[in-house]
Amino acid sequence: MIKNNTIMKKLLLTLAVVLFTGGNAVRGQITVKAAPNETVELMTEIAALTQVRGLTPSHILPEYKRFVDSCFVKYEGHSVIKFMHDKLIMKGLMSMEMPTEIGVNSQIIAGNFVCCNSIKGWSEKTRNKFVKEVNKFYHDTDFHTFWEKARADFYPMIDSVFANVFIPALHIEWLNGYVPVEGARDYDITVSYLCGEYNFGPMLHGNPNPVIGFNPHVSDMIEKSRAIIFPKIEAQFAQQAYGQWRIVLYESLVRASVNTFLREDKFPAQLIADNMAEDKRVGIYWIKELTDLMCDYEAHRDQYPTLDSFMPRVVDFYNDLAAKAEK
Repeated sequence: MIKNNTIMKKLLLTLAVVLFTGGNAVRGQITVKAAPNETVELMTEIAALTQVRGLTPSHILPEYKRFVDSCFVKYEGHSVIKFMHDKLIMKGLMSMEMPTEIGVNSQIIAGNFVCCNSIKGWSEKTRNKFVKEVNKFYHDTDFHTFWEKARADFYPMIDSVFANVFIPALHIEWLNGYVPVEGARDYDITVSYLCGEYNFGPMLHGNPNPVIGFNPHVSDMIEKSRAIIFPKIEAQFAQQAYGQWRIVLYESLVRASVNTFLREDKFPAQLIADNMAEDKRVGIYWIKELTDLMCDYEAHRDQYPTLDSFMPRVVDFYNDLAAKAEK
C-alpha cells in the first residue's frame, strides 16, 4: 500500500532516525510495536455480546462484523455473557476495569485464558469465576480457530498501515516528554476492529498500552459520491490493486495526512510537490484540495478536537467533488 510510495522512501532516508521492521519502530533504545491481540479480541467480543451500550461499538468494518457474527451470534446465551452482564456490569465492577484492560493484561497459555493481574475492585472469588467462564467460552466457541483466520484474512492491511505510515511518523521524543519517564520507554499499541470507533487507554505493567479501534463509517457517509467519482478513476486505481471505493477513500486520507505532516514539519516544497504528483499519478486527482482540507483540520483543533468531529467537512468535500465531476 504505502510501502512502495516514493515519499515514504525519501522520508525514511531524510530522517535517518526511524528504522522499522515488521511493525516495529526503533529510535535509539525506544521501540514502538503495533499488533492485534487475541485476548483483547476475546474480551471485546464477550463484552459486545452483552449488548450493553458503551461495550458494543458501532461502525465495525462490515465484512469483519459479518465474519464475527457468523462465529459468535449463536453464543449470545452463553453463561459467560450472563455472568458479565449480571455479576459485573450491573454491579458496576466492569466500569472499574474495562474489557480491553483485562485483555491487555491477559494471555493464552497452554491453550487457556489466563488473567495475569489482579482486577481492581474484584474479589478473588469473582476473578476466579470470571476466568473460569471466559475459558469455557474460549473452548466452547473454538475461539483460537476464529482468531487464526481473523489474523490471517483481516489484519494484514492494518499491520501495513501501522508499520509503514503511522509508526514511522510518530514523534517519540515528544511523547516521552508529554508522558515523562526516566530513560527510554518502549510502547505497545493494540489494534482491534472490534473496538469500532472507540479507543482505550489501558496500562500494561504501569506503561500505557492504548487499544485503537478502526472506524469505517466515513466511507458509508460518502457512499453517494461513489457512483459519480469512482467510475472515472476505477481503471486507473485497479492498476494499483485498489479495486474498491472504500480502499480509495482510505488511501486518499492516508496520503493527504502524509502531505499534511510534511507541510506542518516544513519539509521542502519540491518534496511535497513530488509526492502530490505521485498521488495524482495513481488516480487521486483531488489530493491537493484534500490536503488543504486536512491542513485546515490541523490548524483548527480547538474547533475540531477529534477527526470524527471533522468528518462532516470531509463528507461535504466529496459531495462537492462529485458535483464537479458530473459537469
